[in-house]
Amino acid sequence: TALHRAAQSGHLGTVMLLLSAGLDPNMRAVGGVTALNHAVKNGDLVMIQQLISSGADVSVLTKGDYNILTWAVQYDSPGALKTLLDHGANPTTKDAFGRSPLHHA
Repeated sequence: TALHRAAQSGHLGTVMLLLSAGLDPNMRAVGGVTALNHAVKNGDLVMIQQLISSGADVSVLTKGDYNILTWAVQYDSPGALKTLLDHGANPTTKDAFGRSPLHHA
């Protein structure tokens, strides 16, 4: 979707415009990925904050039940990890293989 492409490309202004036009920040693309997943993958702390402020769900799970914190660990983004934890992301949520984000660290 346009929201996912904008988040993936780091275009904060476009993301905010799309959200202000009413797009759901929790809209899922292939694999259950949301705009927040893209922002975390990019380590874009400003976009992460804006998405959360706009209602992005920090408990979102992708295909395979991967927790958003797992993305922060796998993409080596300690700032994203802290931000997500500060906003209530659960570090004990297990993926489809029974592993928590701590197992991926």
